[in-house]
Amino acid sequence: MRYLVVWLFFVTAALQAAPLSPADRDAVRQQQEQLLRQNQQQRDELERATPLPRAGRTPSDTQAGGPCFDIHTITLSGVTLISEKAQQKLLAPWQNQCLNMAKITELTAAISDWYISRGYITSRAFLTEQDLSHGELRIVVLEGKLRHIRLEGESPHMLKMVFPGREGKVLNLRD
Repeated sequence: MRYLVVWLFFVTAALQAAPLSPADRDAVRQQQEQLLRQNQQQRDELERATPLPRAGRTPSDTQAGGPCFDIHTITLSGVTLISEKAQQKLLAPWQNQCLNMAKITELTAAISDWYISRGYITSRAFLTEQDLSHGELRIVVLEGKLRHIRLEGESPHMLKMVFPGREGKVLNLRD
Protein backbone atom coordinates (compact mmCIF):
# COMPACT_ATOMS: atom_id res chain seq x y z
CA MET A 1 0.00 0.00 0.00
CA ARG A 2 2.87 2.35 0.83
CA TYR A 3 4.36 1.77 -2.62
CA LEU A 4 1.01 2.59 -4.18
CA VAL A 5 1.00 5.94 -2.39
CA VAL A 6 4.59 6.57 -3.49
CA TRP A 7 3.69 5.58 -7.02
CA LEU A 8 0.71 7.94 -7.01
CA PHE A 9 3.02 10.70 -5.76
CA PHE A 10 5.39 10.10 -8.66
CA VAL A 11 2.55 10.07 -11.16
CA THR A 12 1.19 13.33 -9.74
CA ALA A 13 4.61 14.96 -9.83
CA ALA A 14 5.21 13.75 -13.37
CA LEU A 15 1.90 15.15 -14.56
CA GLN A 16 2.53 18.56 -12.99
CA ALA A 17 5.97 18.93 -14.55
CA ALA A 18 6.67 20.61 -17.86
CA PRO A 19 5.98 18.61 -21.03
CA LEU A 20 8.26 15.61 -21.11
CA SER A 21 10.57 14.59 -23.87
CA PRO A 22 10.26 11.01 -25.15
CA ALA A 23 13.36 10.02 -23.16
CA ASP A 24 11.87 11.49 -19.98
CA ARG A 25 8.58 9.70 -20.63
CA ASP A 26 10.45 6.42 -20.97
CA ALA A 27 12.28 7.08 -17.70
CA VAL A 28 9.00 7.85 -15.90
CA ARG A 29 7.38 4.75 -17.39
CA GLN A 30 10.32 2.62 -16.25
CA GLN A 31 10.09 4.09 -12.74
CA GLN A 32 6.38 3.33 -12.64
CA GLU A 33 6.94 -0.22 -13.84
CA GLN A 34 9.67 -0.68 -11.24
CA LEU A 35 7.37 0.59 -8.49
CA LEU A 36 4.62 -1.73 -9.64
CA ARG A 37 7.05 -4.68 -9.63
CA GLN A 38 8.23 -3.75 -6.13
CA ASN A 39 4.64 -3.46 -4.96
CA GLN A 40 3.82 -6.88 -6.42
CA GLN A 41 6.94 -8.40 -4.82
CA GLN A 42 5.98 -6.91 -1.47
CA ARG A 43 2.46 -8.34 -1.81
CA ASP A 44 3.87 -11.74 -2.76
CA GLU A 45 6.25 -11.69 0.22
CA LEU A 46 3.39 -10.71 2.51
CA GLU A 47 1.26 -13.57 1.22
CA ARG A 48 4.13 -16.04 1.71
CA ALA A 49 4.90 -14.72 5.19
CA THR A 50 1.29 -14.72 6.35
CA PRO A 51 0.11 -18.21 7.28
CA LEU A 52 -2.97 -19.19 5.33
CA PRO A 53 -6.10 -19.68 7.39
CA ARG A 54 -7.01 -23.25 8.08
CA ALA A 55 -9.14 -24.46 5.22
CA GLY A 56 -12.48 -25.87 6.22
CA ARG A 57 -12.48 -25.21 9.92
CA THR A 58 -14.66 -27.63 11.78
CA PRO A 59 -16.30 -27.32 15.15
CA SER A 60 -13.90 -28.09 17.94
CA ASP A 61 -14.62 -29.02 21.50
CA THR A 62 -14.56 -25.82 23.47
CA GLN A 63 -14.78 -25.98 27.24
CA ALA A 64 -15.86 -22.47 28.21
CA GLY A 65 -18.18 -21.17 25.54
CA GLY A 66 -21.41 -20.43 27.35
CA PRO A 67 -24.80 -21.98 26.75
CA CYS A 68 -25.26 -24.29 23.79
CA PHE A 69 -27.99 -23.82 21.14
CA ASP A 70 -29.28 -26.58 18.87
CA ILE A 71 -28.73 -25.11 15.41
CA HIS A 72 -30.50 -26.85 12.53
CA THR A 73 -30.34 -24.15 9.88
CA ILE A 74 -27.61 -21.63 9.10
CA THR A 75 -28.35 -18.90 6.58
CA LEU A 76 -25.92 -16.41 5.09
CA SER A 77 -27.08 -13.02 3.86
CA GLY A 78 -25.14 -10.53 1.78
CA VAL A 79 -23.18 -13.24 -0.02
CA THR A 80 -22.51 -12.80 -3.74
CA LEU A 81 -19.11 -14.45 -4.12
CA ILE A 82 -19.63 -17.86 -2.49
CA SER A 83 -21.53 -20.32 -4.69
CA GLU A 84 -24.47 -22.20 -3.20
CA LYS A 85 -22.46 -25.44 -3.32
CA ALA A 86 -19.48 -23.84 -1.56
CA GLN A 87 -21.81 -22.38 1.08
CA GLN A 88 -23.26 -25.82 1.78
CA LYS A 89 -19.78 -27.33 2.06
CA LEU A 90 -18.62 -24.53 4.37
CA LEU A 91 -21.69 -24.71 6.63
CA ALA A 92 -22.32 -28.48 6.68
CA PRO A 93 -20.01 -29.31 9.63
CA TRP A 94 -21.82 -26.74 11.77
CA GLN A 95 -25.46 -27.58 11.02
CA ASN A 96 -27.47 -29.86 13.28
CA GLN A 97 -25.00 -29.21 16.08
CA CYS A 98 -25.26 -27.73 19.52
CA LEU A 99 -23.23 -24.54 19.18
CA ASN A 100 -22.09 -22.24 21.95
CA MET A 101 -20.84 -18.71 21.38
CA ALA A 102 -17.23 -19.87 20.98
CA LYS A 103 -18.22 -22.29 18.20
CA ILE A 104 -20.40 -19.67 16.51
CA THR A 105 -17.43 -17.30 16.60
CA GLU A 106 -15.29 -20.04 14.99
CA LEU A 107 -17.90 -20.37 12.25
CA THR A 108 -17.94 -16.64 11.48
CA ALA A 109 -14.13 -16.71 11.44
CA ALA A 110 -14.17 -19.66 9.01
CA ILE A 111 -16.48 -17.73 6.67
CA SER A 112 -14.28 -14.62 6.90
CA ASP A 113 -11.21 -16.84 6.29
CA TRP A 114 -12.82 -18.12 3.09
CA TYR A 115 -12.91 -14.55 1.78
CA ILE A 116 -9.45 -13.58 3.06
CA SER A 117 -7.80 -16.66 1.56
CA ARG A 118 -9.10 -15.57 -1.84
CA GLY A 119 -7.87 -11.99 -1.53
CA TYR A 120 -11.12 -10.34 -0.38
CA ILE A 121 -9.51 -8.72 2.64
CA THR A 122 -12.29 -6.24 3.36
CA SER A 123 -15.08 -8.83 3.54
CA ARG A 124 -16.22 -10.13 6.92
CA ALA A 125 -18.90 -12.35 8.42
CA PHE A 126 -20.63 -11.18 11.58
CA LEU A 127 -23.66 -11.79 13.76
CA THR A 128 -26.62 -9.57 14.47
CA GLU A 129 -28.90 -9.78 17.46
CA GLN A 130 -31.17 -12.82 17.06
CA ASP A 131 -33.17 -15.47 18.89
CA LEU A 132 -31.45 -18.86 18.53
CA SER A 133 -34.16 -20.82 20.37
CA HIS A 134 -35.80 -21.78 17.05
CA GLY A 135 -32.61 -23.45 15.77
CA GLU A 136 -31.83 -20.92 13.04
CA LEU A 137 -28.55 -19.02 12.96
CA ARG A 138 -28.35 -16.03 10.63
CA ILE A 139 -24.92 -14.75 9.65
CA VAL A 140 -24.48 -11.49 7.78
CA VAL A 141 -21.59 -11.12 5.35
CA LEU A 142 -20.35 -7.70 4.39
CA GLU A 143 -18.44 -7.93 1.13
CA GLY A 144 -16.28 -4.80 1.19
CA LYS A 145 -16.70 -2.78 -1.98
CA LEU A 146 -14.57 0.01 -3.32
CA ARG A 147 -17.06 2.85 -3.26
CA HIS A 148 -14.96 5.69 -4.53
CA ILE A 149 -11.36 6.39 -5.49
CA ARG A 150 -10.22 9.93 -5.08
CA LEU A 151 -6.87 11.50 -5.83
CA GLU A 152 -6.87 15.17 -5.00
CA GLY A 153 -5.69 17.49 -7.70
CA GLU A 154 -5.99 14.94 -10.49
CA SER A 155 -8.56 14.44 -13.18
CA PRO A 156 -11.03 11.56 -13.07
CA HIS A 157 -9.52 10.31 -16.33
CA MET A 158 -6.21 9.68 -14.57
CA LEU A 159 -7.92 7.53 -11.94
CA LYS A 160 -9.78 5.57 -14.59
CA MET A 161 -6.46 4.73 -16.20
CA VAL A 162 -4.86 3.68 -12.90
CA PHE A 163 -7.88 1.82 -11.45
CA PRO A 164 -10.05 0.84 -14.42
CA GLY A 165 -13.55 -0.28 -13.46
CA ARG A 166 -12.83 -0.87 -9.76
CA GLU A 167 -15.39 1.48 -8.22
CA GLY A 168 -18.48 -0.32 -6.94
CA LYS A 169 -16.86 -3.76 -7.08
CA VAL A 170 -15.83 -6.06 -4.24
CA LEU A 171 -12.27 -5.20 -3.30
CA ASN A 172 -9.80 -8.00 -3.98
CA LEU A 173 -6.14 -7.64 -2.99
CA ARG A 174 -5.08 -9.77 -5.94
CA ASP A 175 -6.65 -7.52 -8.58
